[in-house]
Amino acid sequence: MNIADKVLQLSDRSGSSRTVSGLEAVPLRWNGSEFMLVYLEDSPLYAQRRLATMRPSSATFLSTHRSEAGIPCLTVHCTGNIGEAKYGGDPREVSVAPAAMMREALVELKRQVDSSGIAYPVSYEVTHHGPTVDFPVMFLEIGSSESHWNDQTAGMAVAKAALSSLKYNDSSADVYIGLGGPHYAPLFTARALEKGIYFGHMVSWHHLPNLDQEMLVTIAKKNIGALKGAMLDWKGLREDKKRVASLLDQMNIRYVRA
Repeated sequence: MNIADKVLQLSDRSGSSRTVSGLEAVPLRWNGSEFMLVYLEDSPLYAQRRLATMRPSSATFLSTHRSEAGIPCLTVHCTGNIGEAKYGGDPREVSVAPAAMMREALVELKRQVDSSGIAYPVSYEVTHHGPTVDFPVMFLEIGSSESHWNDQTAGMAVAKAALSSLKYNDSSADVYIGLGGPHYAPLFTARALEKGIYFGHMVSWHHLPNLDQEMLVTIAKKNIGALKGAMLDWKGLREDKKRVASLLDQMNIRYVRA
């Protein structure tokens, strides 16, 4: 609600509030882009059926982020399950990754953090949890405790990132999938911010055992943009180095070691 309030402050209404799939929706306009701000009643992780009935061109969830460490953070990620579906969505299925929208959101989050001086690390998260649908979906989150969720400056940073990303809904960007490394994808985050690389789905070392030929095809094709190849967090592949490289060779997917 903190982020949503900031989106309302920054945007212009383009019509009266209405009901969409049983939910309150506010039509808005920002910088030439028109969109709907929809208020979910339940956890977004389990909003798959509701979201599917709306059939948006893309969807961005403005959400809280939880972690045991409770450290502040602003994160971006797409949705899906590389293995089993513990938290919504379908097992071994992913949504379409809006690579250009994700990178623009990440860049804008970093810009807002730097300009405001708030001590929030900015990062991608690897692909995880539901919902899983056949169109572009991403999460923008404030972590990781109630005091952070209510931080007005953080809320404004995420709102600006969400709005800024709207104009990148369609893209012919060269996209990499990211394989290896920890959950917060520090290597892929750095490459996106410093080198301008677009990442779609990213798989942490925890989920590499679930990465077989079928799953690799799934994450490779479900991205907005042209697949350039895979970027490997080589050290972060751990004991799966040879297997992952061999799998990519078999699928004729070029890769770079980083």
